[in-house]
Amino acid sequence: MKARFLKIIALPVILLLFSAHSSSAQDAGCTMVVSPAAGSTLVLNSSYTVTLRIENFGTTTLTSIPVKFSLNGLGNTPLNETWTGSLDPGDSTDYTFASQFTLTDASDTSGYGIADLVGDTWPPNNLATVIYVFPGGPTGVDQEEESSRLSIEPIFPNP
Repeated sequence: MKARFLKIIALPVILLLFSAHSSSAQDAGCTMVVSPAAGSTLVLNSSYTVTLRIENFGTTTLTSIPVKFSLNGLGNTPLNETWTGSLDPGDSTDYTFASQFTLTDASDTSGYGIADLVGDTWPPNNLATVIYVFPGGPTGVDQEEESSRLSIEPIFPNP
């Protein structure tokens, strides 16, 4: 009897958590790392053009959004720039960084793009993650075996 009671109680709580967000004026998100695409093979000490998809989830037009990109390896220098333009509520756009990303640390295959708008009232949609492939694998394991265990699809935090 307890198990049924817990199931009945848990469902409304979960629904409440996911429906608690309502549109607000300042809400920018990064929905995808467009380039380099998920599953791309990145080579150590090579440079790459990075493009993020950013979206206005808020209720006012946005004209400036700080954006960031990095791989999780500690030796990699993140890209930090600012998109400028006019992004209406509900619209998205692709932003290509002026600087290229140079892979200097292949110890972690996961990366991320961030829309880091000051005053953003809903941070859960700010981050998009991506997984890459490195020749020989980050720890010398067989890359085919390793990539078969890793998801190479981007993770979309936004509904």
